[in-house]
Amino acid sequence: MDTIKAIKERRSIRRYLDKEIKLEIVSEILEAGSYAPSSGNVQNWRFLIVKDKKKREEIADACLGQTWMNQAPIHIVVCGDNKAVSSMYKKKGEKYIIQNCAAAIQNILLAACDKGLGSCWVGVFNEDKLRTLLGIPENISIEAVIPLGYPAYKPIAEDKKHRRRHRIEFLTFFEKYNERELDFSVWPLVKQYKKLDEKVNLGKIRKLFKK
Repeated sequence: MDTIKAIKERRSIRRYLDKEIKLEIVSEILEAGSYAPSSGNVQNWRFLIVKDKKKREEIADACLGQTWMNQAPIHIVVCGDNKAVSSMYKKKGEKYIIQNCAAAIQNILLAACDKGLGSCWVGVFNEDKLRTLLGIPENISIEAVIPLGYPAYKPIAEDKKHRRRHRIEFLTFFEKYNERELDFSVWPLVKQYKKLDEKVNLGKIRKLFKK
């Protein structure tokens, strides 16, 4: 699967098959995570693999009772080793610790998609409970929990049930924040005209872009 295809087809999966994942595949996915960019190349991410069923149940409970996580045969807990970042960047290091780990997490999600696996970025949890359960030291931050498993459904087929992506034209500015341009050479709007309601005229479209 090429990179753009993986980016567009990745979805947050919350139902998994009762099927084991080979650790060789997990290793490849985590290696992809380790190739993320990081401030000063400190590579402060740390990955904790949890397979034990009882521990996974406790992790799900610590993630505010998200019991669907129990279906995934593996949980990957992404942590940040703060020492190197903090010593190099002082106060600004607090931001870089999160940014670095977030980049690694995105790589993991995309690599999982490439391998035909489902995953979900879980960022809400009781940190104290997870720290005690997994023996994570105080100087190590907990950034996310990623359930990993084979999807029990085809996520793209269920997209109509969920909010569609915002159009890139409405998310992008030129030169200054909130400045937009209706430039047909930039945006493939011409292809979208047939899909637009006939009542929407060009003047109205221009007004939308100027808001």
